[in-house]
Amino acid sequence: MLHFRERRGLWPSIRELVMGGWSVGRVTTSVSIMSKQFKLVHVTKHVTSTPKTPLDWELCVLCQVDIGESLQCPAVTKRTDAGAGYKTLEDNLSAFNKLGKLPQDVDLQRLDEGQGIAATLAAHQAKWHKSCRVKYNTTKLQRVQKRSHPEGSPIPSTITDKYKLTRSQAACVDSICDNLCFFCQQELGLEFHQAAPLELDKHVRKAAEFLQDTTLLAQLSAGDMVAREAKYHKKCLTSLYNRVRAAKKLAEQSQSTVDVISAIVLAELVTYIEETANEEDTAPVFKMADLTKLYTMRMEQFGVVLETRVHTTRLKERILAHFPDLQEHRQGRDVLLVFQEDIGSALAKACQHDIDSDVVHLARAAGIIRKDMFQSSQPFNGSFSNKCQEESVPQLLLTMGSMILEGAGIKDQACQSSASASVTIAQLLKYNSVKHERRGAGTDVRHSISQETPLPIYLGLMLQAHTRKRELVDTLSGLGISIAYDRVLRISAELGNRVCQRFRAEKVVCPPKLRGGVFTTSAVDNIDHNPSSTTVHDSFHGTGISLIQHPDYDNQGTDRGIVIIGGVSNVKTVEDLPRYYTDVQPVSSLAKSHPVPAGTQASLQRNPAQAELDKEKRWLQTVKDACDSGDTQNPGNISWAAHHAENQSAKDTSITVTPTALLPLFHDQAHSVPMIRHAMDVVKAAINELNPGQIPVVTLDQPLYAIAKQVQWNWPDTHGEDLFVVMLGGLHTDMAALKTAGDWLQDSGWTQALVQAEIATAGTADSFLRAAHVSRTRRAHQVTVAALHILQHRAYDIYNERATARDEEPLEFEAWCDQRAAACPQFQYWATVLNLELCILLYIRSLRESNFTLYMDTLPELAAWFAALDHIHYARWLPVHIRDMVGIAEKHPDVAAKFHAGHFTSKKTRHAFSAISLDQAHEQNNATVKGDGGAVGLTENPSALRRWMVAGPEVARVITEFETSQQLRQRGEHTHHHEQTDSVQKKFVQDVHALTTVIEEMGSPFEEESTDLLVLGTLEILGPAVVDTVRTAVQIWRDQFHSFEKERLADRSKPLNDVIKRNKLPLFSSIKVKAAQKSKQQVASAKSDSELFSRLYIACQTRDGGLEQFFKHENSAHPPALTQNGQLRFGSKADLLQPLEQLVETKSDPPQVSSVILDGAVIVQMLSPGQTKTFLDYATKVFVPYIMSQLQHRSRLDLVWDRYAKSGSLKATARTNRGKGIRRRVTGSALLPGNWHSFLRVDENKEELFSLLSKQVTESIDVPDKQLIATDGEQVIAVPPCADTAALAPCNHEEADTRMMLHAAAAMKSGHRRVLIRTVDTDVVVLAVWMAQELNEVVDELWLALGTGKNFRYIAAHELSATLGPDKAKALPIFHAITGCDTVSSFAGRGKKTAWAVYETFPEVTNAFLDLASAPSEISEDTLATLERYVVLLYDRTCTCSEVNLARKKLFAKKSRSIEAIPPTQAALVQHVKRATYQGGHCWGQSLVPHCYLPSPCDWGWVDNDGQFDPLWTTLPEAAKSCYELICCGCENGCSGRCKCKKAALKCTALCACDGDCSH
Repeated sequence: MLHFRERRGLWPSIRELVMGGWSVGRVTTSVSIMSKQFKLVHVTKHVTSTPKTPLDWELCVLCQVDIGESLQCPAVTKRTDAGAGYKTLEDNLSAFNKLGKLPQDVDLQRLDEGQGIAATLAAHQAKWHKSCRVKYNTTKLQRVQKRSHPEGSPIPSTITDKYKLTRSQAACVDSICDNLCFFCQQELGLEFHQAAPLELDKHVRKAAEFLQDTTLLAQLSAGDMVAREAKYHKKCLTSLYNRVRAAKKLAEQSQSTVDVISAIVLAELVTYIEETANEEDTAPVFKMADLTKLYTMRMEQFGVVLETRVHTTRLKERILAHFPDLQEHRQGRDVLLVFQEDIGSALAKACQHDIDSDVVHLARAAGIIRKDMFQSSQPFNGSFSNKCQEESVPQLLLTMGSMILEGAGIKDQACQSSASASVTIAQLLKYNSVKHERRGAGTDVRHSISQETPLPIYLGLMLQAHTRKRELVDTLSGLGISIAYDRVLRISAELGNRVCQRFRAEKVVCPPKLRGGVFTTSAVDNIDHNPSSTTVHDSFHGTGISLIQHPDYDNQGTDRGIVIIGGVSNVKTVEDLPRYYTDVQPVSSLAKSHPVPAGTQASLQRNPAQAELDKEKRWLQTVKDACDSGDTQNPGNISWAAHHAENQSAKDTSITVTPTALLPLFHDQAHSVPMIRHAMDVVKAAINELNPGQIPVVTLDQPLYAIAKQVQWNWPDTHGEDLFVVMLGGLHTDMAALKTAGDWLQDSGWTQALVQAEIATAGTADSFLRAAHVSRTRRAHQVTVAALHILQHRAYDIYNERATARDEEPLEFEAWCDQRAAACPQFQYWATVLNLELCILLYIRSLRESNFTLYMDTLPELAAWFAALDHIHYARWLPVHIRDMVGIAEKHPDVAAKFHAGHFTSKKTRHAFSAISLDQAHEQNNATVKGDGGAVGLTENPSALRRWMVAGPEVARVITEFETSQQLRQRGEHTHHHEQTDSVQKKFVQDVHALTTVIEEMGSPFEEESTDLLVLGTLEILGPAVVDTVRTAVQIWRDQFHSFEKERLADRSKPLNDVIKRNKLPLFSSIKVKAAQKSKQQVASAKSDSELFSRLYIACQTRDGGLEQFFKHENSAHPPALTQNGQLRFGSKADLLQPLEQLVETKSDPPQVSSVILDGAVIVQMLSPGQTKTFLDYATKVFVPYIMSQLQHRSRLDLVWDRYAKSGSLKATARTNRGKGIRRRVTGSALLPGNWHSFLRVDENKEELFSLLSKQVTESIDVPDKQLIATDGEQVIAVPPCADTAALAPCNHEEADTRMMLHAAAAMKSGHRRVLIRTVDTDVVVLAVWMAQELNEVVDELWLALGTGKNFRYIAAHELSATLGPDKAKALPIFHAITGCDTVSSFAGRGKKTAWAVYETFPEVTNAFLDLASAPSEISEDTLATLERYVVLLYDRTCTCSEVNLARKKLFAKKSRSIEAIPPTQAALVQHVKRATYQGGHCWGQSLVPHCYLPSPCDWGWVDNDGQFDPLWTTLPEAAKSCYELICCGCENGCSGRCKCKKAALKCTALCACDGDCSH
């Protein structure tokens, strides 16, 4: 007993022992008991995830056994409904499965490959034995269904079909036929009875209900038999009563039968337990739940229908009654039954177990595995097979690793969920294993070449190719993960040397991996390595050539053998390539205007077949149906690629992988005639080696294509169009098309819609316009075209409803689209977008499906778009490519046949809808070679550069082979497209739905009724020029393409290289005038100043300079002291609060007031929407509760909003400088925008929002003894209503700042002598101090709640006003305006604190401020003189000058101030003072008047510029245009009477045309 307690911590508890291995689900042994092993007995079928063997479609699909019987195939028949048998079998198997009667050897999952059982069987032309098919015919199904549905329960339609009422029977329900029996509906004959006793109807009705005779019940439902005078045969009534007696007798016998069956099943269960217990090597453990399931299943097999589940406790008691030594033990909710004698043995064995034996077993296992590891050796030979990793390690090692990771049981090993990890661990173990301990120093190698496995070799090669960092590779080598860097160099050098040796032996450079006798194409492009480098030493600009092979399913070509390496090689350098390959011969210059050779006479203009367009429309309709259904969880394959991949035959045996190989790289740049010609020669030689007699096909991007065509036209005998087929790269054409769509969509509101729909961020959405990321851009257009299709059809549905309501015949959809496009430019623009995007998608689909006909059909329309939107290079050369492809059938019929077979694209995998263009395949090869490491260390080391150029392609091949094998191991050889996953489809549906919703909220372009062209969201109206573009764009590009084809290709009346005139069509982007960058404006200003002073210096060499006159003028049109980048210079208004708050003490505790005035816009800015979804939610859940909290301790609350004038507003200019947001329509049910602050930048948004909030507040809040007043436009809404609101409305104040003063004054005059104003604006503080002085008789306390967060505080405006005194308090608004506010500039480098300090030292300016505060009709000279002196002191307190012009000269000349650091000129200052007077005297001075009467801003320093006011900076011209010192003449032949200098009585200078050498 003591011994067991000491050891109990090492072993499982008794309960765990009984569980049999610490897991209920295991059947493996955990503890030995003498000769027995505990085993949890599973009496139900064990469901495991073991992999299913694939079906052999050549055998019977039902039994998968060859029994000698002939096979039947429903697809091979002369019947018109061939294959209908598959559908019947699918229905029957599904029905058997639902009933739980499907045999275990029939697996429905193996018969369904995703498209349904019938479709899968038809695709494989499945066959079966007749004897197997009979087991699942309709008759067998009906019998099973009938047995599974006892009398009285609903019967499936397959059984009840024969009991259905016929039409003749139904006709007799309502009226009794005189000559038919009521029961059997047969002829009555001569012997019949008529219903007479009243009880007859009652007895018959009870019998029908007991038997559930639906036909008889239907007859009785029409009325009483006696009343209807029903007639019947006597034998029929007798038969009915006999059926009732028989049914009752059967029901009485059924209960006794169930009891007998229950006893039989229990006896079988007891026998099963006894047999299991008698097994000598097993100590059984039974789970009660499993025994109950077995009991239930056996009862159902006897035909007993259990209305309730079996009572487990009673069954357990019945079992224990037969086994006195069987005990129950509970494990959680499970009840386990185990024999008592086995428990003692388990305890004894647990105490005797010795851990030493386990260690001995481990040592023996390690020895066995090590012996196997060192016996198997497969050195790296230069290539990786598809199963290279599994074949490199012994099976014992692989199995042991799998057992450690997964478990040792057979069911654990069947899952193989960690197979990849097992292979990886096994490879690393073998790679790092050693036979004997190495003694001595001087070596760090822990493996021999014979022990190398694929994984460390791949890691070393991949890391060196991508990073070229020796330290990283050696670090991983030290960790035993990768081969060493030196070994990488030796492998790459040996690969390069072997391939060079083969090139010399074959006398042609052709990669060994390519096969002979296969159609081969090529691609040539630049390979720019580290192009962002600023030095030539760290970058590489060479040329790469790829060969792409296109094997057929029945012609895989002949193997030419790969490069074999082996043994130990210490060579790290690569041999030189053959000279005939590396030497690029110079050529003579090309004739730039070489005529285009005569080509095909066929027209280049083609239209995609309607069938192809219909495919896209079917996809769009599929997306629309999915979005309309609202099912975003199971949408099916509806993304563009997934939809077409599903429709493409995934099992098409013609889909064969196209091998590609990269030739050794060239150091020469591709963009040259000699290199392109040499590349064509290299391609020709390689293709002649691989497939003799084939015409070489070369694919290039547009710049290289232009050179290649000129090579063909200049050397027709050696490189002409009869000897080469030159193609324009499909990927680059795709990118150009996406950029063209971006040009058309730029600034249309498309990117803003994508951002608001949360499909992309702002930066990513803008990148779609440039096609910076091709895949993402394609997806954005796919989502867009789906959303536009949905919106267009919704608009058509609205039109149909309206037409039906007006009793009009609606137009067909196409006719309606034409009519709407002709009437509405907005409709036409977005319909054009939809068509353009469909054209691009058709082009991409032609590549994905390798459809050459569709490819040719889509190119002309793309070429026309290129011409219309000024993509000149593609507009010139794409028609040439189309011309070549149209004529290829005549010149090269063999190549044309291959192209039509799909061999103009590359297929890297067997996935459906995944073919790519040849130039894209080449780009992928280039990416593998280039990696991410840049060219550092390559260009400076000729040996390293040669290794990279020669061995780089071979290393890339080895890396690709390993990665391909890894992908096959992980995913298998499936043919599904990578988008055919649930997550991708759900995301696509969500994005389409989101974008559709956003565009609808912005205003659906297909529902627009006006003749305006609008920007989505902002609703900006485009000018007539852009509307004309939308109207005529399609016709423009069609005419231009036709003209280009006729003049330059057909008639050849114009040279191909002749200038193509740009259209420069006005588009949405043309209305955007970009503001000049600050740095550029500063540079321009500096250049202007430098030029001015240089000219002035030259002039003053001859003339006497008048500096006083010079400094009266500004150097530029915008005074530097008052402007910034040509706009108002804004300072920090809040700086004024610091000196003001020093005069009074601010408080953090709220003061006791009876009235509060709230700036509504400030509250909205503070209260973010949070988790609310709609504007109504925001109003009711966020805004209204806040207003309630503010009104809780006050008796009056005024909610004041800004007004936004449409024109003639100075504030509009200030708001424009704050940036633009997205226009949203504000309704209660509309969703809130994602960017709240951007939404609040739009005046229309705020107007609608403020109106909505005012109405919600006034409708939701009605508190007794509380007064609530909210502004709504010029009016106010009062709750409860006020008798007199004349002091408040109508009010034409635009700013809430002044309107709050009006409401505060009204509250004071109505008895509220303590008022609080909530704001964050310094302007309100200034106005409150002024008002406290103006209304000091009716106000006791006027408080300001200012700031937010930690800067929030309360300021006593009444105390501040008293401290300042009457004059300063009333002058404060003018001081604030003249030193800088929203509509008046601040002085450069002079902030509010500096201005206040000068004010304190120069109190004389107060009278000038008061004069301006009185809103004068003009500014007096005395006032202006005082202000001049104040400005001089503002710039220099020691200056004695009274005029700013003199101060400018003194500060610039004496104190070396910059132009920005001296005061403005007097002319500029006058206009500045006028603007300050207008704001501070006229606008703010009328704050207490509901209706203000303001003078025209044009009289006070502003200029009206088409409804927008711009500052009038100065009335004098700039210095360069006015100073007489800079006058110069243009007299070249001597100065005469017309000389400007002579007229001005000035001497000529070196600035004059005469150079100052004249006699004048």
